[in-house]
Amino acid sequence: MFDILVVDDEIEILHALKRELRIWARERNLRILTATTGEEALEMITADSDRIAILLTDNRMPGLSGAELIRRVIASRFAVVPVLITGYTGKQNIQAALSTGAFDVIVKPWNRADLQQQLDHALQTYDIRRRTLKNGSPGAGSRMTTEFRKRYLEANVPRACKRLEVSYMQRPDSVTGTCDDYLDFFELGNDQVLVFLGTASGESMPAAFLSAIVKSMIHSEYMPDCIGARVCPADLLDWLNERIFEIRESVSNLFMSLLVCLLDTRTGRVTYSAAGAPTPIHARGRAVEQKVGDGLALGANPRATYRETVLQVAPGDSLYLLSNGMMRRNQDAGESEQVFDRMLGESRYLVQRERSANARNTQSDGTAVRVVLSPSTHPGRPPEPQTISRRATLKPAPVRA
Repeated sequence: MFDILVVDDEIEILHALKRELRIWARERNLRILTATTGEEALEMITADSDRIAILLTDNRMPGLSGAELIRRVIASRFAVVPVLITGYTGKQNIQAALSTGAFDVIVKPWNRADLQQQLDHALQTYDIRRRTLKNGSPGAGSRMTTEFRKRYLEANVPRACKRLEVSYMQRPDSVTGTCDDYLDFFELGNDQVLVFLGTASGESMPAAFLSAIVKSMIHSEYMPDCIGARVCPADLLDWLNERIFEIRESVSNLFMSLLVCLLDTRTGRVTYSAAGAPTPIHARGRAVEQKVGDGLALGANPRATYRETVLQVAPGDSLYLLSNGMMRRNQDAGESEQVFDRMLGESRYLVQRERSANARNTQSDGTAVRVVLSPSTHPGRPPEPQTISRRATLKPAPVRA
């Protein structure tokens, strides 16, 4: 028999969750444990980590918050699968909850059936993780994830477009040895290139699986009818968000930050839309500009909508795309100054030197992409006619079994 640990500082909510889960837990041979503080929960997990399968914790609590509790559990490499509950539905709160590394996020007030289904997914993940640790070597899971990513998620840097110079690096997680970011390029013809950069939340293997599903949907369902036309990044994100909710029962980890960036290398026009991902950074000489994004991560809200932003890039300018992990590394690094970015070459970029203890101990992985347009680009050329949304002319693809 394994345990599910429920944590909330409000006794009424703690009892309500226990009532909601009593029959569900009995049917799955689980014992329900409770704690009223994050500190108490961390002590219980540390003392009996082999028996606790799921951590279901509220976020806002005095002392050790649910988000910080999850970070400490993940850092300690316990097998428990953490699930976060939050009553704050604002976009910044949900995105902050997703960044904790929680396997899933449940929004109050919860629906009993949805709550139990999400915990079923967590329990399945715990079972897989436990059997992997028992039967394989300590690095078996990381090696399997690495091989999966090499086979299905390898980035194809544009080669046909001569007006575009692309360089990128991916920094692996210091513990798992893998980078969980999704990086992809798609050449549309007419010197237009789509760049996708995102991160699926949760465990490395489920995150890789979700990234592969998203890549497959983009390549096989959305893009075939878009060759030679201008794609609307915001419409693409709207469509992806709807599709993720259509396949919710078949995917256990359903949150993904994603930046979709359309580059017109003839005009220097850049159109992008962000779903919980950092927006592009435009560097011209010593001037660096980054606009604030406001889109929810994919899978956070079925009614989420996304908007597009347009910027003009001149020949010789640099456009930097950073994943959440790389941005978090820079924010945790301590001292900030403009330096030569040795990760990507000779170009200057506002980065932070990793001198502080926080920077040396950070475990987040990350991806950084640098895009430069060649001098043959003509930024003064008028933009092409307004694109017609694909979703206005095509029906969504049917869900595949």
